[in-house]
Amino acid sequence: MQCGRQVILVSLLCITAGILWRASPSPADQGGQFQIVLLNNFVCDDFNWGEGKSAPSIPLDIPQSYEKTPAPFAAACVWSTKSDVERIFQPDTASPEESFFKIQASRNTGFDAQRNMFVSGVDQDETNMADALRAGGVRDVTVKRYTIQGAPILIVEGVLSSGQPSKLAYLATRVGTNAIMINYVPRTPWSDWDSEVWTRFKRSLVGE
Repeated sequence: MQCGRQVILVSLLCITAGILWRASPSPADQGGQFQIVLLNNFVCDDFNWGEGKSAPSIPLDIPQSYEKTPAPFAAACVWSTKSDVERIFQPDTASPEESFFKIQASRNTGFDAQRNMFVSGVDQDETNMADALRAGGVRDVTVKRYTIQGAPILIVEGVLSSGQPSKLAYLATRVGTNAIMINYVPRTPWSDWDSEVWTRFKRSLVGE
């Protein structure tokens, strides 16, 4: 895993900055309906969990309107509305109308089994990620570690300098230092619907 000192900060800013689209319907307009999807079905099909192993079967709470679609590149997929799939993957089309979850192999943040912690670069880990993010202009930062069904999980939240919240979850695969990044890509501006979607997802993943 080739990393610089503050690559998690760069990752956080790059994957959320510049994504703008019009506000989508309220929870009432969407029927306020959610579905339960097991984590081992939520993640992309081509992730490697080790021979004969799969992701934990944690039940996740996500919008009923979301469907899983593989990305046109390796080790990535999204959960989004069916109508937004082309908008997400084709940059020359209209912007997505809904928020969505993007799941991909983490390029910068991994899990060090010997140290039992998430790491990002030579001298950055889950104990000092929050300080690095604050130094980069992210406010209201929280970095919290969990272990659910034996799976190490890291939740990273903050508010970017643009005022847009950023919500990330990292999940260790236990294959080398590999980790999966789950990025909740919200609408702009952040809405009550985004708060409900993220809160329900996070609660179902880590219990709070």
